[in-house]
Parts: sequence; structure tokens; C-alpha cells
Amino acid sequence: MEYVLEKERSKLEIVSLDMIVREDSFVRVIDDFVDGIIKDQFSFKKSYCPINEKTYNPLTLIKLFLYGYVTDVKSSRKLAQLAIVNLEVIWLVKGVQLDYRALIDFREKNSEAIKKIIAMFMDFCTNDLDLETGNLVLDVYKSSRRR
Repeated sequence: MEYVLEKERSKLEIVSLDMIVREDSFVRVIDDFVDGIIKDQFSFKKSYCPINEKTYNPLTLIKLFLYGYVTDVKSSRKLAQLAIVNLEVIWLVKGVQLDYRALIDFREKNSEAIKKIIAMFMDFCTNDLDLETGNLVLDVYKSSRRR
């Protein structure tokens, strides 16, 4: 009996995160929504990383909170952990390893904006959802964002 060919773990293989995340992955919808629609509509209070005193990009944090909302992950510690172990989330946050305390701080400072963005996202998904197929109708939108 032949098995599926496995890869050698010790060999170096050059792979981009973009190659790992499927084209139809929901994280791409979140990414396009935030970068295309939310980007200039809100001003956010900054959240500092407690380790090195630099600020995180607020849009990156919004993407993570939207992912958490869609996947029902509410804990800042769990979201920060996902940004380390989940390849789709690593792609979504562009490899930034987040500190959970900064997530808590950002959520507290920007709770009203986060609620509005989640409502906008759910409205976006509801209005652009093809009920017959269950797919998001984003072809024109996505094609304008992809290079």
C-alpha cells in the first residue's frame, strides 16, 4: 500500500504565508474589508506594546478582533496565542506577535469603534451573501484589491 508522500521536516522549503492561506479563506475577506472599507473611517486610540513601548497598527488589531468575533474567540489571551500558532491568523496579522495586554488595552480604549466595525462587517456579509450558494459575492471587490 502506498502512502501519501510526506515532506522532510529538516529540509528548508521557501514558502510564503500567502501560498499557505487558501484564496477562498475567510481571513482574506476580513483583510479586504478592513483595508478597503474601514481603513480611513475611524480614528483609534493607540495601544502600546508593554514590552518595547511601540504601538501596534490599529487595523491589525481590528482584523484580529473581527476574526475572533467570527470564530467565537473572545479572550485576548487566546487571540494572542492564535497569532502565534494559527497560520491563517499569522497571515492576517502579518506575522506580528501580539501581547494580550495590548489587546485588552486596545479593546477597552476603542470598544465603541470595535462594536460599530463588527456591526458594519456583519451587515457587509449579510448584504453580500448569496443565500442559494452560501458564498460571499465579492468578485468585483476582491479583484480590485488583488494585485
